[in-house]
Amino acid sequence: MPLVSVIVPVFNSERFLDACLGSLEKQTLGDIEIICIDDASTDGSRDILMAHAGRDPRVHVTCSPVNQGVSVSRNLGISKASGEYLSFVDSDDFVSERFYERLHGTAVKGGLDIVKGSIRSYDPETGKSGPAWPGMDVDSLIGTKHKAYFFYGFTSALFRREFVLEHGIRFPEHLIVNEDPCFTVKAVLLTDKVGLARDAVYSYTYSPTSASHSDRTVRHIQDQLKGTEIILDTLDSLCQDPRHHAIVTMFLMEHLMEWCRRDDVPEEVTRLAASGLDAFMHRCRRVDNTIGQLVTYFMHRKNIETLNKLRLNIQRHA
Repeated sequence: MPLVSVIVPVFNSERFLDACLGSLEKQTLGDIEIICIDDASTDGSRDILMAHAGRDPRVHVTCSPVNQGVSVSRNLGISKASGEYLSFVDSDDFVSERFYERLHGTAVKGGLDIVKGSIRSYDPETGKSGPAWPGMDVDSLIGTKHKAYFFYGFTSALFRREFVLEHGIRFPEHLIVNEDPCFTVKAVLLTDKVGLARDAVYSYTYSPTSASHSDRTVRHIQDQLKGTEIILDTLDSLCQDPRHHAIVTMFLMEHLMEWCRRDDVPEEVTRLAASGLDAFMHRCRRVDNTIGQLVTYFMHRKNIETLNKLRLNIQRHA
């Protein structure tokens, strides 16, 4: 049994794939398996994968005949994994040389189900690194305030495989966005054995033209709202800690507000985002008075004018 199974979903990633796989093959923790799921790439990605598999027996390649999406690829990788721990790496990203040594050592020492490393953005045009989320040090919030702040950045973490299998933690395969926090929020809710290894660094390739930064269709906002509902349902069924509930709720609300503020989307998308935000706020107020007070406080301090304008827009098109 390898110590870590690294799952790499691949779709048309030929520009970055060599660097990604190279960073995995050079790990100081050598007892890993690298499970690559090619999601019917149409560029040279498959040839690159086969070349790496031919050189390194730890690289295993599965090729899907049709494109099914990143969640299907990740879930397929989970089913194929045999390692003690699971990790997910996107095919345009890369990790530091001692990434898995640091994560696995921390996990074993603490008997942990989840260990999160640091995540940094990387600009391939300039070669410079920066914070993943400017102005928000999520790792410090996780370490000093509450584990609930681990809602994104799952690719920088290790998850104990038996823990994931036991609780049926998977990525929703019908979503094209917002699937990541559905996985991470559920995982974090189900264990208190969560730790940090901040010297394990995951580099996330930032590109303004990538899918994660250019999604702006009706389907994308619809899936954003569906993902939000999944997370709220998960909170309602698993969360006994009002503070945990409130932290995740505020995160979800801020993301919906970002959709409402965008000026690069069709008007129909803005209306859907505003309607979804309104429904979200009403649901939160019904669930718990403390959460409702937080939502109301936040909206009145930062966004009430924006929300009122959006409501008027909805009424005009009703």
